[in-house]
Amino acid sequence: MKILDAYILKKYLGTFIYLVLGLCLIICVIDYSEKKDDFSEANLTNWQVIIGYYAHMVPFLANFLSPLMVFISTILVTARLASHTEIVAMLASGINFKRILFSYCMGAVLIGSLTFYLIGWIIPISNAKRIDFEMSYLNDDEDTERSDIHVKSNDSTYFFVQHYNGALKTGYHFTLEILKGKECVYRLKSSRIEWDSTKKEWNMTNYSERSFRNGKESYKEFNQAKTMNLGVGPDDFGVNYFAEQTMTIPELKKHIEKEKIKGSGNVNTYYMEYYERFAYPFATLILTCMGVIVSARKNRGGIAKQLVVGFILCFVYYGFLQLGKNFTQSDDLSPMISAWIPNIAFLLAGMILYRTIPK
Repeated sequence: MKILDAYILKKYLGTFIYLVLGLCLIICVIDYSEKKDDFSEANLTNWQVIIGYYAHMVPFLANFLSPLMVFISTILVTARLASHTEIVAMLASGINFKRILFSYCMGAVLIGSLTFYLIGWIIPISNAKRIDFEMSYLNDDEDTERSDIHVKSNDSTYFFVQHYNGALKTGYHFTLEILKGKECVYRLKSSRIEWDSTKKEWNMTNYSERSFRNGKESYKEFNQAKTMNLGVGPDDFGVNYFAEQTMTIPELKKHIEKEKIKGSGNVNTYYMEYYERFAYPFATLILTCMGVIVSARKNRGGIAKQLVVGFILCFVYYGFLQLGKNFTQSDDLSPMISAWIPNIAFLLAGMILYRTIPK
């Protein structure tokens, strides 16, 4: 590592860490002021709130803000170097602009590699604890209720629940159908099913069975209880908020295959999360290069103009990301393309702007 690399990396990484931690602290303070009444109603001490909630919220916020802070950090450092005529001095001494850019790329690769490891294996575990805390103390029970749920457990077995209460783990007006080809060969209906957490099975009351075999129909009604293993659990019927954020990359991949077998209409959400985790580290590198390019010129007005441009470009980046998610949810665009649209757009813009930079 050359003296130039150490000089730039120290400023770049130091500014990035300072901005991320500072902004996370500000957001947590604002969030606490809004939720302190809920914490008091739940009889939680400040220590329980800090350890059980905010200790897990900070990694989530840091990951979410990482692309924005990488870009702003790059602009702050580069614009300051340009305003002090340091970049001009580097170029005048014979250092190529690509060599200066390489120093930033070293820091971007370091941040990107760490980000990939954290969002792939560490942050999902932290997210699970944060979301569990929110569901236990901050969300109302009515948020766990759903209606008209369709679930496919395999190629021939389908379930329907007209209404499901996640807090009670109870479903109402339940139907199970088994198909052979396009024909229904078995149908079970129950007015109520309830999850038995001890047996890991479903208890049914007032159920009926109808079967179709060899052109003959058989129908029976039972006014008694029945315990049955349906091959699905409460999570398949209930509201599993932000489940994709609580899974590691291997778990997410397995869950996607499971959702595809079930015929879930929510599979694109998991696909989007999966591809975003691979796109984020590359976004760090692309946004760093973009930040250097847009702020490498010395500006008479100081760094204010570069910062304004930086914030505008950051909002454009997140706008592309949200637009891609909307298209993915409506099945208008592939999740992979949606996750990579911001990176591709900024890569092309950076290549165009690179031609205008003095080298």
